[in-house]
Amino acid sequence: MNKFFKLFLVLFIASISAFSQDGFDEPVTWKTHAEKINETEYYLVFEAEIEDKWHLYSQYNPEGASLPIEFDSEQKGKLFDFVGKALESETHKEFSEVWKKEEIFFSKKGTLKQKIKLLKSDVKEVEITLYGQACKKSCVQIEKTAKFDLSKAISIKEITTDNLDAFSISNNKTTKNTKLNDDNPIIFTTSVEKINDKEYYLVYKA
Repeated sequence: MNKFFKLFLVLFIASISAFSQDGFDEPVTWKTHAEKINETEYYLVFEAEIEDKWHLYSQYNPEGASLPIEFDSEQKGKLFDFVGKALESETHKEFSEVWKKEEIFFSKKGTLKQKIKLLKSDVKEVEITLYGQACKKSCVQIEKTAKFDLSKAISIKEITTDNLDAFSISNNKTTKNTKLNDDNPIIFTTSVEKINDKEYYLVYKA
C-alpha cells in the first residue's frame, strides 16, 4: 500500500505542476499604479495581461452572463469614494452560445482606471479590490487587491473641450521634449488619452 500511495502522490504532484504551467490557475496578471488629477482626485490604474484565448469580462457585461468586473474597498466612504465606473481600454464583443447574449470582454490585455475622490486631506495610501471572471473553456474567479501609495502617483491633467485648442489631440499621441541642457534639465514625455467625446487627459512623465 505504501508503494501505491507514493505512486499516487507523485502523479498527483505532477498533475498539479502541469496544471499550473498551463496558466489555468492564473490566466490574468496585473500591474497597478496611481495617477494624480488634483489634490483630492486620483485614478487607480489596473493593467491586465491576459493569457491567449482567455476573456476577462468588462464592467458592462450584461446581467445573466459571465461575471463583470467590480471594484470595492473597506475604505470606501471612510477615506475616499469611487467616482462612477472605471474607464476601460478597448474591449471586444462576441455572442455567447452558453448565455445566448452578446458579451463584452478584454482579450490579451486591458486597462481599467477607477477614479476616486479623497474624503480626508491626510490620506497617503488607499487599498481597493478588483473582482471579476476570466473564461476560456472553463472559468476562474478573479480577485486582485492592490495598495496605492498616493505620494508616488503620476501627475496628469484632465482636458475638456473647453481647452482642446491648446493641445494637439489624438488618441494615445505621445510627444517628447528632447533638448536636455542647463536651461532645460528635465526631459518630459507627454501623452494624451481620450476619456470620452468631451474629456481627455494629458499625462506628463519626467
